[in-house]
Order: sequence, then structure tokens, then C-alpha cells
Amino acid sequence: MNEAQVVSGEAGGSVANPGNVPGTQAQAELDFSGARFNGSDYEPGYDDNRLRGQIARIYKLMQDRRWRTLSEIEEATNDPQASISAQLRHLRKKRFGSHLINKRSRGEREQGLFEYQLEV
Repeated sequence: MNEAQVVSGEAGGSVANPGNVPGTQAQAELDFSGARFNGSDYEPGYDDNRLRGQIARIYKLMQDRRWRTLSEIEEATNDPQASISAQLRHLRKKRFGSHLINKRSRGEREQGLFEYQLEV
């Protein structure tokens, strides 16, 4: 299978919003159609389309480099927080683009609330 590849929009044009995330405009997007997932409960026939959709929605949203908590990403994408966390980890992997995902605490560190930013 192919690794995720960057796809750039035409000059002066806009890039499609495959994840249907409202209010996002992208300069470039990733094609996750050949993304390879794995795990003990992973079954490609059941899981590929769902996981590819999740990672595409999350990537599309986070392209604007804004800091967001898992809850804020969940609200924008309708994906569960556990899945969002997993997809952010996937985006760090070579086969998903080796993206830099920044993480910092929001508010008092003792509260345990973190926010994330994708560097594009």
C-alpha cells in the first residue's frame, strides 16, 4: 500500500475539503487512501474507511496550526477523543507524513488538560 502523500492545490485555486470540516481552507492536504493501519483488533474490511476518514478530518482541521484540546477537535470533527489521540500519534509516524505534533498544557498543569498543534 502507498504511504500518505502531500497533494497541493492549483495556484489560485482552493483545495477540496474531503473531511467535510466546516470553516477550514487548506493550502495542501494529504491523501490517506493508501494509509496502513494496524493493531490487535484491526480488520481492514471493517476499519480502513473509518480510520482513513478520521485521520483526514483531523489533519484537515489541524492544518491551520491552531492549538486545540481533544474536546475541541471532537466538537469540530465528531470523532471520539480516544480516536483523535490515536490519529495524532499516527500523524507523527513516517508512513503518515512524520508530522510534528506539538503538545502543551492549557491552564494549570496540575489539571491535566492538554492542547495540540499540527505544524505544517
